[in-house]
Amino acid sequence: MSLAVFVINAEPLETGYLPEVDGRVTLTAPALISNNGESSCHGNWRSAAYHYLVSDRQVKCFPIGLSDFAAG
Repeated sequence: MSLAVFVINAEPLETGYLPEVDGRVTLTAPALISNNGESSCHGNWRSAAYHYLVSDRQVKCFPIGLSDFAAG
């Protein structure tokens, strides 16, 4: 199964949203991503970009460059 890829390059947000379909999100600017009203993937938004893997209504996040991201 190939994942759809979504790219977000946004100003800081109080709340973001993830696509309802399974997919991968690349966050390249400070933001807070919320999934069903709950914060997902905490980190230092100002110093790193993160990948978000959306699968089975769960969100996993990985710093960009993490080798096992593709493995899920």
